This record gives sequence, structure tokens and C-alpha cells, in this order.
Amino acid sequence: MSLALFVVTAALFVRSWWRADYLTLSKCGPYTRVLLSRKGEFVLMDAEAFRPLRDRKGNIVSVSYQQTFVRGRLSSIYVDIPHPLVALALAVLPGLWLRADLDRRRRRNRDLCLTCGYDLRATPNRCPQCGSLVSAKESA
Repeated sequence: MSLALFVVTAALFVRSWWRADYLTLSKCGPYTRVLLSRKGEFVLMDAEAFRPLRDRKGNIVSVSYQQTFVRGRLSSIYVDIPHPLVALALAVLPGLWLRADLDRRRRRNRDLCLTCGYDLRATPNRCPQCGSLVSAKESA
């Protein structure tokens, strides 16, 4: 799942330089929020303050944003998050999975215990370090 989100984020990053996309998040608490992808960043803002400026084809060219104040306090939200930062966060889990898979393959190819990495050439049936059994499939 994280790998798929990473790929989608990378695709949105490339696409965001030519076209802006937005998604309305219905009722995040008492407010409705808009998640916008444009010019290499994700923008989270209030739907009430979101004003898309469109070209003749209907594509979002720019966005105007009006901050609202209630009783002297800022009541709207506007958060910019760069696409590469999101992609990096989403790449952590697939990276850890890939590293574990490569370690497992390396241990299997070098006749090492898959659990602890101990050399099993002298004792092919059981690991003397951690005691785990080595199946015939792993030793072959």
C-alpha cells in the first residue's frame, strides 16, 4: 500500500507542474477541507477559502486563498507540504521491506541462518547460534 501511495505521489509531482488537481475532503471536523496538488506541493486549505482560477478548458491555472478571521483569530487553515517530502515518507516502508528481502536472499545464497545470519556450512540441519531449524527447501 505504501509503495502504491509513493508511486501515486511521484506521478502527482510530475503532473502538478502542468495541471492542478484537487480533492474535497468532506467534513474534517466542523470544516470542509480541500487538498490541492499544484506546482510540486500539496496544499491543505479550507473549502470556504478555496477560489480556483480556471482557464478556458476548465483547468485550474491558479488558486486564490482568503484567510478568514473570527473574533480577531485566524480561523482558516493553509498548509503547504512539498511532494518530495511526502514521497520520502511513503518510501520508508517499501525501502525497509526491500532491504529485508535482499538480506534474506543474501543469507540464503551464502548458506547463512535466515534468522540470525550464522554460517550453516558445518551444521546444515540446525543453527547452533539461535537453534532454529533449517528446512530442506532453505538448504537446497
